[in-house]
Amino acid sequence: MDLIKACISHDTEKALGLIMNNDTNLGSVDDCGKTALIRACQNKMTEVALELIKTGHAKSEQVDNYGYTALICACYFNMTEVALELIKTGQSFQ
Repeated sequence: MDLIKACISHDTEKALGLIMNNDTNLGSVDDCGKTALIRACQNKMTEVALELIKTGHAKSEQVDNYGYTALICACYFNMTEVALELIKTGQSFQ
């Protein structure tokens, strides 16, 4: 949950450090059903989102409690590079 909190607070440095930490659960989900990847997209944290995608453990297909995925958020917040990377790595269009 520390990674999700770092994304919520726009703390890019902390988030990137946590991604590199082997003990961090990259697929954890908060009370709203959002992963760190969804939170990073909502907060336009491109570098963090790309690093999460690169790990392959970020639950990119997670649908939050409102029906949104990371891909939907990336598109909505005009994060073209992140959206394209999600599509390249097989993110569905749910």
